[in-house]
Amino acid sequence: MPGGFPVPAEPPFNGLVQGQPTVPPPANGQPIVVQISGLGGGESLVVSPQDITYQNMRGGFRLAWSELQRVTVTMAYHQQRHGSQIWRVRLVLDAADPMRFAQLHPEMADAQGKHGGTGPGSYGIAIGLNPAIATTIGQALATYGGPRFGGVIDEGQVLGFGYL
Repeated sequence: MPGGFPVPAEPPFNGLVQGQPTVPPPANGQPIVVQISGLGGGESLVVSPQDITYQNMRGGFRLAWSELQRVTVTMAYHQQRHGSQIWRVRLVLDAADPMRFAQLHPEMADAQGKHGGTGPGSYGIAIGLNPAIATTIGQALATYGGPRFGGVIDEGQVLGFGYL
């Protein structure tokens, strides 16, 4: 979406300090901003009592909690031959009403069925390479997501490059 989204008037909590996960404040109605450095750089995820907003250099989206059935964070790694691990963190969003969601959010079309999304009405967003960000995002989503938050799922090691 060109132009991005407005910045909240109050300075929001920054959910990431020097790459280390921190605990969001109590649910006091203030948005929680998670700055993400990784795949595209300059990405942010804002979690508020009303919605989830994701912004990167290519655009973004804003989704009301009521539009979502479930929101999950997944993480997995690919083991390199020389011993290092390449981690991938994904945000998976399942629409409450897939047909209506697709009409209301054409900006999400490219994410349908990708990066952990399981098909129609399920959308996956590649979030980053640092597994610590999964905990930070999980804490933010748990603060305001209630029963819609499906948790952080560590899928462990994956074989091949399908997850990358």
